[in-house]
Amino acid sequence: MSFQERVETLGLASPEEVKRLLDQEGTIVLDVRTDEEIASFGKLSQAVHIPCTATDASELVSRFPEMCSSKETPLVIYCRSGRRALTAKRALEESGYEEVINAGGYDDIKKISDN
Repeated sequence: MSFQERVETLGLASPEEVKRLLDQEGTIVLDVRTDEEIASFGKLSQAVHIPCTATDASELVSRFPEMCSSKETPLVIYCRSGRRALTAKRALEESGYEEVINAGGYDDIKKISDN
């Protein structure tokens, strides 16, 4: 699936919006991939890792408030392609977090953060 198709299907944020939030002080970056994916491909140094699946973000919803009690904190979420990040985004929005974006996959956010 192309980046543009993922933007349309998974609601990915624009690279400009991702970069803006990455550069903003106080933003939390969430990596929702598996331990195996991180071991194989690495992760952004500033990312907090809490795995979730495309259908289950319960661990994220239960653990995240311990790390971030402010619902106004900007959140940038990524996974491998954007599908799990979408699940995580929706779950956190339903929990009251106000500024949550889906940055897509690790390769997408790595390109943006390297620029």
